[in-house]
Amino acid sequence: SGPQGSGKSHPLFTTLKLYPKSAYYLITSGSAKSLYNLNDGLKHKALNLTEALQLQSGRQGDNELAYCIRTLISEGHLKYQYTGFIDKKKVTIKQELKGPTSLLTTTIHGQLEGQLDDRMITIHPNTTAEQTRDIISRTAEMASGNGDPVDKKTLDAWKLFYESLEPVEVVIPYAKNLAEFINRNGALPISTRRAFKRVLATIKTIALIHQ
Repeated sequence: SGPQGSGKSHPLFTTLKLYPKSAYYLITSGSAKSLYNLNDGLKHKALNLTEALQLQSGRQGDNELAYCIRTLISEGHLKYQYTGFIDKKKVTIKQELKGPTSLLTTTIHGQLEGQLDDRMITIHPNTTAEQTRDIISRTAEMASGNGDPVDKKTLDAWKLFYESLEPVEVVIPYAKNLAEFINRNGALPISTRRAFKRVLATIKTIALIHQ
């Protein structure tokens, strides 16, 4: 989340070069029910939404795409049923989109739609004048052909490494101690319930990357 032109999309698209296409699903926008018809699903994939126009705060009311993405992130799957016809007979058809799925997106607003925002972790780009000068210098180097691009073999090695990974269960032996420490503060806001889950998810992620 950051001002226009601050470089939010650059790291998003740059890091995607490290991953095989099977690791993520990139979209610009989508209709409410378009997620249900994905043939390969989104299990253990990152959903990359280039600009969170339909997920931003300040929009009037909720919308179905935001609701679907919110449910997918929280519950790990989506289920949808509708009336259709098989052999000219009216039947109930069920569709399911399997996760778990993570979401990466960018916004110029301070936060996303309220119920989605408190399920996410928000980071902000460096907006200092020094960083602007560094970006201009780096952009000029790349344009003049003097940059230091990562070679294809290195990128392929990272993709092969990712494809060799397998899902694992991460255990936090000291999770109870963290909970007791937080609960010592007495009355806690309701937002703490989801915030604590994000803390645990961050610890699990760091532990997994470290191993």
